[in-house]
Amino acid sequence: MQLTPRRFTSAAKLEYIHESTPGDILASGTPVISLDEDNTFGSLRSKLASLYEQGVGGGFPLVASEEGGGQRMYGYLASKELEFGLVQSSFTFSSPTTPCTFRVASASRQGISLQASRVATPAGCDFSWLVDMAPITVSLRSPMELVHELFVKLGVRYVVVVDEKGLYKGVVEKNHYLSYLKWLEKKAAVRK
Repeated sequence: MQLTPRRFTSAAKLEYIHESTPGDILASGTPVISLDEDNTFGSLRSKLASLYEQGVGGGFPLVASEEGGGQRMYGYLASKELEFGLVQSSFTFSSPTTPCTFRVASASRQGISLQASRVATPAGCDFSWLVDMAPITVSLRSPMELVHELFVKLGVRYVVVVDEKGLYKGVVEKNHYLSYLKWLEKKAAVRK
């Protein structure tokens, strides 16, 4: 049995001097799926296509607006999971206007049981089974060493960044973090 080299193995051996916080490096303008909107097959397909056109392709935070402003995150839907779900569901639901729900996230948001959520949501396709309901989150002001450990030791694909109230601020995806590390390496090389 042979072990294949991991992408972060070299990153684990290097020491980085971080002068940033997760809030400084998060990807701005990451597309989201809003639980406040009516999501359909057509709208989710176009969001997925838009995500791939932007070249990010990581996934979608499921968010809902808060009364005092801001958005609270209720889960994360990876782009490949959504793509798989849309393909699988297209055998049963073919209309682009078919409602798509996220019952577990909606139930959590409304503080009701999953059973009550089933009654309250329209008939359609439920993608709850594809949603990561407990994504790894860090604070805007968390040390970058923590973020580095999450990517290197746990091998996470993304880290969600929240503020002190737990409101969604953005996502740091693995590829974006690798770009940040390359920038740090170039910056360190210039200093030498």
